[in-house]
Amino acid sequence: EEPQPAHMALTSAAGVLSLLDEDNPQLKIHAIKKLDKMVDNFWSEMANEDAILKIEKLYEDEKFGSRKMAALVASKVFYHLEALDDSLRYALCAGEAFNVSGKTEYVETLLAKCIDEYIRLRIQESESKQKGGAEEKTEPIDPRLISIVDQMFERCYAHHQFEQALGIAVESRRLDQVARCIKMSGDVQKILSYCLKLCKTTVHSRRYRNQLLQVMVQLYKGLKNPDYLNMCQCLLFLNDSESVAATLDKLISGDTDKAVLAYQVAFDLNENQNQPFLLRVRKKLSPEKEGNDKGEDMQVEKPENSSKGSEYEDRLKKLKDILSGKTPTDLYLHFLYTHSKTDLLVLKSIKDRLKPRNTVTHIATVMSHSIMNSGTTIDTFLRDNLQWLAKATNWSKFTATASIGVIHRGHYKESLKLLQPYLPSG
Repeated sequence: EEPQPAHMALTSAAGVLSLLDEDNPQLKIHAIKKLDKMVDNFWSEMANEDAILKIEKLYEDEKFGSRKMAALVASKVFYHLEALDDSLRYALCAGEAFNVSGKTEYVETLLAKCIDEYIRLRIQESESKQKGGAEEKTEPIDPRLISIVDQMFERCYAHHQFEQALGIAVESRRLDQVARCIKMSGDVQKILSYCLKLCKTTVHSRRYRNQLLQVMVQLYKGLKNPDYLNMCQCLLFLNDSESVAATLDKLISGDTDKAVLAYQVAFDLNENQNQPFLLRVRKKLSPEKEGNDKGEDMQVEKPENSSKGSEYEDRLKKLKDILSGKTPTDLYLHFLYTHSKTDLLVLKSIKDRLKPRNTVTHIATVMSHSIMNSGTTIDTFLRDNLQWLAKATNWSKFTATASIGVIHRGHYKESLKLLQPYLPSG
């Protein structure tokens, strides 16, 4: 006689579902545990009205010993029916029976739904507080939902998924978890840079963004070797010119490396083109007061070190020139001038072959010259051909004069002097 297989494959859940009608509680508990293992294959049978009602009633029965398991089975059935709201509701009721560490599609989908719902409620709660709306009714956050999100944070920390945890913390406006995630990560500066990127791209609430930036500034200050570049970027977004000025002053008061870093920070700030902010930073850097105070201290204690005062003032002057835009403009102008590869013979050949009365080709040549020499201050071709340039009339004359401005872009000191020959004398 051939031996029977130890396990026969089930083809229906009807037999197990029938156990839910038994009076013996142990049989019902056994049935629920069995259904939990079978639900992925036989959910369609469990989804019929009678079966799902029986499972829901078992959860609602406070005397039933496996209420949470019944809630988990109901959650899985609704998941397969794509009723995610009901599925999430029963998953929350399942408590610890819902294992957030599971790697199944069901768990991952519900966790994503759970996090989205938590973020929505947190944003709603935060915006309500901003409006000062004690009268506004906000939907309370289910403590079980908070518990699952907290478990998600712990899972991310355990698996060193700090960027994922930080993303959830930033979107859900959990500043406590933001600070904790950054501190627990191995590379604090890397995670802080990622947080700054999130702050720029995903955070739309100005008030919350400022709160997040303040947390980041405190974390930057707590580092053994602070990242002054990103820290000052945060202070720029916070519009805190006083702290930026204090940071720059501290750097230029240090050694040469610190002073160079201060210049780099100033260049980065200048690239943001926030002139009112830069002007306030320059005003906070008071050379007279600080320089005199430092000088007096040095004369009393160490007269021979009075040269440090002049070194500080020299560094401060360079720093202010960078913040004002003078140094960047001069460097940019020097680079364009020294790297200009314009071939004036090409322009001369074009000019010689043009018809004298063709206004279109005349102004096209002038504009081509201005674009080729934009910002270089090289206007040799025009100076050598002033009579030819003077042939421009009406709108063409206006465009020709504007082309001079294109060539001398950024050359502010002698702007009127350069344009004087081309402007009307009246």
